[in-house]
Amino acid sequence: KTRFDSMPFPDGSFDGAFMIDVVEHLYPRDRQAVFAEIRRVLKPGARLLLVTPYEHAYDDGVHHVDFFDQAKLRAVLEGLGLRVLSVERDRRRDYHTPQGHDRLNALCERP
Repeated sequence: KTRFDSMPFPDGSFDGAFMIDVVEHLYPRDRQAVFAEIRRVLKPGARLLLVTPYEHAYDDGVHHVDFFDQAKLRAVLEGLGLRVLSVERDRRRDYHTPQGHDRLNALCERP
């Protein structure tokens, strides 16, 4: 069983990673351990693309335990030791979301 806070990979194994629809499910008290492990397995200079709902978009009142706007997401990621390159709100419409997405896309780099 693989856990986010103890992944079976050597230090600096990855040039980049995606974290899509995860951070909103992490309790704030667990974030430090999870992101310490992510930083460990990323090479210096590796990039992390993180996607999460904007504030309470898609909140069913049960599954999401934390909520983010651009400023909060940037502050959280910087506090977790990542260099934040950009945080953008995505409200595009497509076939699956005719009313439009409401998401945040953050591009980060491991120092």
